[in-house]
Amino acid sequence: MLDRRASAGLHLTGIMQVMRWKTWVGALLVILGLGILIYSLVFRRAQASTVNFTLADGTQAQVKVIVTERGWVRDKNPFSLQLTTQANPAQTTPLVFGVRLELAGVVLSPQGTIEHSLVPGQGATFSWQVQAGNPGETPGVLWLYQLSPNADESVVYAKEFTFSDYDMLGNTPLMIRLGAGGVVTLGLLWLWLEQRKRRRKASKKTENQVS
Repeated sequence: MLDRRASAGLHLTGIMQVMRWKTWVGALLVILGLGILIYSLVFRRAQASTVNFTLADGTQAQVKVIVTERGWVRDKNPFSLQLTTQANPAQTTPLVFGVRLELAGVVLSPQGTIEHSLVPGQGATFSWQVQAGNPGETPGVLWLYQLSPNADESVVYAKEFTFSDYDMLGNTPLMIRLGAGGVVTLGLLWLWLEQRKRRRKASKKTENQVS
């Protein structure tokens, strides 16, 4: 009788160990998938800088620039320049500015020089998306010009930077995120199936005890 109880106890212990092992597998899959997904989302690194300056006519202005210094290959990496000016009673005619993002070997949108006119006291925001096809480092410059009535360009601000883009074992960010989502889904499904098995075993055990 004692041998049977001991044997049953060992059998139950073995089952519990297997169940714990399977639960850990599911939990590790979820943790791994979430880790890869979060890493792919926070990998991008951007630098923000603010500069105050005075234009030739005495107008006070400020530039806030955000450039992506590290990103994924074939991912859309944002760049932006925000220009604000203070009201200047001595200057009532519109000021014309031009901005241009120079970055070779990438897909850049929009391209070329973007012109915008504003009256002192107004502001404007310019945005770009940069998509690289291959990993590597690319130097670039973000220019801000002031244009005179005869279309002469006067450099107001220039931001030099290096854009570094990477891939993960040759995969695109989309494939990485889809793969990570698949791993998380597999882990959750695994945990759900194990929980379902436990409930069935518990229900059968209760039925046997009642009978």
